[in-house]
Amino acid sequence: MEEKVYYSEEVVTMAKMLLEKGVFDIEVLDISKKTKMAKNLIIGTVNDSQSAKQIANDFCQEADGKGYSLFSCDGYNKGEWIVLDYEDIIIHIFTSET
Repeated sequence: MEEKVYYSEEVVTMAKMLLEKGVFDIEVLDISKKTKMAKNLIIGTVNDSQSAKQIANDFCQEADGKGYSLFSCDGYNKGEWIVLDYEDIIIHIFTSET
């Protein structure tokens, strides 16, 4: 029997923000028992690299307004995938092309 996982309000809020911005196929994973680097990983898909960049920009601005601090960002220049590191929560946005 699979153990039920409960996510923090921060994780749920971030996943909803991504959904509202057009990210689809969103999965939230508890990685706390597999690594010390983060507690959760949110994975989602967008249509193309331009969408990935715009969504990442919009997401970071909204997250900053809610008090979430971006630790680092990777993959933005190409936009085929973008990783947003919020320390305990890592967000990985893929394009459907990748």
